[in-house]
Amino acid sequence: MSIFSKKQDSDSDRIRQLEAELAAARAELDALQDRTDQGSEGPNGLPRVDLLQALLKHVPAHVYCKDLSGRFTYSNREIGVGQTDFDVMDADRAEACRVQDCAVMESREPIVDEEEKVAGEDGRISWAITSKSALVNSSDEVVGIIGISRTTTQERETQESLEFERYLMHTLLDNIPDLIYFKDLKSNFLLINHRLTDLLKLSSAEEAVGKSDSDFFDSELSEKYLLDDQAVIASGEPLINIEEESVSDSDELRWLSTSKVPMRNEVGDVIGTCGISRDITELKELDARHVEAIQQLEAALQQVKQLTGLVPICSYCKNIRDDSGYWHQLEEYLHDHSAAELSHGICEECAKKQFPDMDITKKP
Repeated sequence: MSIFSKKQDSDSDRIRQLEAELAAARAELDALQDRTDQGSEGPNGLPRVDLLQALLKHVPAHVYCKDLSGRFTYSNREIGVGQTDFDVMDADRAEACRVQDCAVMESREPIVDEEEKVAGEDGRISWAITSKSALVNSSDEVVGIIGISRTTTQERETQESLEFERYLMHTLLDNIPDLIYFKDLKSNFLLINHRLTDLLKLSSAEEAVGKSDSDFFDSELSEKYLLDDQAVIASGEPLINIEEESVSDSDELRWLSTSKVPMRNEVGDVIGTCGISRDITELKELDARHVEAIQQLEAALQQVKQLTGLVPICSYCKNIRDDSGYWHQLEEYLHDHSAAELSHGICEECAKKQFPDMDITKKP
């Protein structure tokens, strides 16, 4: 059976139910009238018709009857007997009501829960749901119409407000670059956004509903995610900015900063979790490069400090003592503690002392 045939069956059932209720109400009114005429009394000594009128007076809906000419024969609102719709509403709306009433009386087909929009004199829009049925006497002759109208403006405004909030939420979920998800108490997905849908390689977000992380990630990752979820559910406390590993839609290792908070119902009971995860892989890589650069800088500064600080040197052999107390030749020390490359030669003074018979400083 299709959705449409189910809907038709539902409407038919509702019409039959309404016809039965109206018939029962008419029978009750007739019976009450007979009892009233005969002096029948209800509880507390009140006539039964008075009890019914007292009840209808406090019903949060407009209940009314009209004759064939459209004049009110009963109304639980401040509408006098004998008045018409033209006496209590604007002409356009009254004409529409009259046309509708005539169609119902002629066809004997009731109108069930028809929603109508009403523009007030101040320009404000209100909404109402109306049901009408032909009023038939004991001879099966149509003698008028019986109806009930209930204002639904507040319900309509609430529905529109909820729909707008839902639109705002989906706009946020579908455009934010982070991964957003909602899970039940068993850590099964209730809702995910488009970004997570792409990561999980799904064609639609609905495909994730009822599934868990174990359906998409390896056992190590899914177990980690499950433990975090259950910790939030058990404690009722959020986890904020937890760094954890994940994989990209191309199966590359990625780093995420994840926050998870408990979802609660109207009485405060935890009913699941809500999470948001942000990819921080580039930040982690940048941080690693930053740490490496700092280490290199510190090493370079340390070398500079060694060369610019107090360096113990022997007055005779010119060897240099390091921080550990060992002596090194000058050339070796400079090579280890600087980027300088040394070459050997002889100055003029040393040449005269070491080679007095040779004029090795003479230019050719």
